[in-house]
Amino acid sequence: MILLRGNLIGESMADVTNEDPRVKAARQQRQQDFDIGMERGGTLFKEGTLGRLSENDDIKTVLERRRGQIGGFTPQEQESMRAQTGAAGRAGVSGALRSLQGRQASSGIRGAAAGAQRADILKDDNSNRMENERQLQLANIAESRRGLSDLESTATGVGKFDLGLKNKETFGRYSTALGEQMLGSADRGALSQRDLALANASSQNDSGGKK
Repeated sequence: MILLRGNLIGESMADVTNEDPRVKAARQQRQQDFDIGMERGGTLFKEGTLGRLSENDDIKTVLERRRGQIGGFTPQEQESMRAQTGAAGRAGVSGALRSLQGRQASSGIRGAAAGAQRADILKDDNSNRMENERQLQLANIAESRRGLSDLESTATGVGKFDLGLKNKETFGRYSTALGEQMLGSADRGALSQRDLALANASSQNDSGGKK
């Protein structure tokens, strides 16, 4: 088996060594056509010819906005949310205190007992403010996570699109090279056919003259 394989390799090398010069010349010509096509394709479809989505100003703005979202709400947004919930809380406390004061007056509750009831309302208000702050922080964390997810999604989409453009440029270069190679082969084939036809016509003329 080893001997047979060795013989096959030897025959293959002999075939290359004894290659018809015309076949070798034809292969070299094809390679030359391919190289010419690659050079032309490199000019027509050089890196970045089709542009890149990541270089678009609008996309840059979107990506920058996504990066900003990673930090969660801005300080101004957080203060606005606190002010909104705080105003609602203060309004609720004021209403509760007025209502309590009316009940205490009608019931004749005064002194320490009245102060204790008032303290309960203020204690509840403090608990509500702490809960509102906790909810704000949780919302800020959720906003940060959403910003990171949006950034990853946008960046991935842009990257895939740009990779597609790069692949198209590569395909364009090789298509141009292969096209040049095919055209070269077709031209040489047409010339060979013409030469063969002329040779046949000349041969027939010579044969007719001898008759």
